[in-house]
Amino acid sequence: MPVRMPKSNLVKSHQNVLGTGFSLNHIKIFDRPLACSKSGTIVNTVFDIGTHCYTDGKVGVAPMLLDEKGVERFFCPERYRHSIALRSYLEKSNFEVGLVTPYKGPNPIYAMELHSISPNYCVYFTMFESNNEGNDVYMKVNSAYIRSQGVGRQVKSVCIMDDMVKLKAGIKSAYRFRGDGK
Repeated sequence: MPVRMPKSNLVKSHQNVLGTGFSLNHIKIFDRPLACSKSGTIVNTVFDIGTHCYTDGKVGVAPMLLDEKGVERFFCPERYRHSIALRSYLEKSNFEVGLVTPYKGPNPIYAMELHSISPNYCVYFTMFESNNEGNDVYMKVNSAYIRSQGVGRQVKSVCIMDDMVKLKAGIKSAYRFRGDGK
C-alpha cells in the first residue's frame, strides 16, 4: 500500500536519488501577491509545484521515484527542464487568460498552454481558498508536460485572475461539471 510522504521529505528523497546534478529548489512552495488589472484587488497566492512536473508514468525512464500519493513515477529530463522555466513563469505571470477544462471532481482543473516554454506545453492546476495566514489562494500545479494535441477539450476561456479574486472573497468557482465532463 503506497504511503503519502510530506512534500519536503519527498523532495529530499528525490534529491538524494537524483544527486546534486538536478536541483529541486525550483519546486519549493512560494507565495507572491498578484494584482487584478480589472479591480485592482491584490490576491496573495501560494504556489505549489507537484512532482508530476518532473516525473512521468512511462516505463523506461530512470530512476524510479514516488509521487505525493506514493505511486511509482520515473524521472523525466524533459519535464525537469521545463519545470525550471515553469517556476520562472509562475513568478512573473499575471494570470489574465486561461482555459477551464472539464475533468471529474469537485473543483475545476485549469489548463494553460505555455508556448513560451515549449510548443504544446500544458500546465494543469487547481485553486483553493488558502489555509495559510496572510494568503488568499492556494494554487497547486498538478502536472505540466508537452501534449501532442494541445490542452485538450476546451470548455471556456476565462480570466484566471478573476477566479482568484472570487476565491479571495469566499466565492467558489462558477465552473462546476457533471461527472461525465459535459
